[in-house]
Amino acid sequence: MKNVFSAFLLITGLAGAATTAQAQSTISFGPRIGGNLATVSLSGDNIDGANPKQIGGFQFGVTADINLTGHLALQPSLLFSQKGFKVEESGSSTNNGVTATYSDKRTLKINYLELPLNFVYTSGGDHGLQVFAGPYLALGVSGSVPYESSMVIPAIFVDKHESGTGTLNFANQEPSNLKDNETYVRRLDAGFNGGVGYRQGPFQVQVSYGLGLGNIVPNDSQGQDQGVSAHNRVLQLSANYFFGGK
Repeated sequence: MKNVFSAFLLITGLAGAATTAQAQSTISFGPRIGGNLATVSLSGDNIDGANPKQIGGFQFGVTADINLTGHLALQPSLLFSQKGFKVEESGSSTNNGVTATYSDKRTLKINYLELPLNFVYTSGGDHGLQVFAGPYLALGVSGSVPYESSMVIPAIFVDKHESGTGTLNFANQEPSNLKDNETYVRRLDAGFNGGVGYRQGPFQVQVSYGLGLGNIVPNDSQGQDQGVSAHNRVLQLSANYFFGGK
């Protein structure tokens, strides 16, 4: 994570220097809206065969377009962006001739305030195909964990169903008194975005992929690594409109 932050700061510094050096640079601003398909990449010894699935979300905010050369621009954005994932488990077990079936569905929704910093190459200057890449920083600001669970044991007339919304909290370490339906994730995330797009005058449409490099799983209540890493993965479709310039 420290290397990601260092790279972000270095690129930001270089971008600032390049912008200052371009006396004829034009700067324009405009709104950005779009949608996300988000999940996480899990790794570690304690994932128990978990298979996270994608969830939908949205993003909105503002983007600046800082023209550095005829074809190259720097585009920093400030966004509200929804990420997360969904897990579903179900099965049955038999003990002493009594069979029980169960299911559990949980969706982790994390709302981030995100700052992507993309370098964008546009084939025709202010129009044409685009390729872009750059780092991002993100700060978790809110979230929720909707869930549904059931346990059915016909032989003893058990038919239990529960649903609700668990709480999502941010911390680098879980508390010792962790409550039911309470989930903790790390607040800070960082990584890289890259993708392709098309621009025609003030209109821009882009498809990007966000590769999170920060582990969002906090340490356990003893401050030890939990043996699980989860990194954000997001496919994004966004549209911009840029107003004027100076």
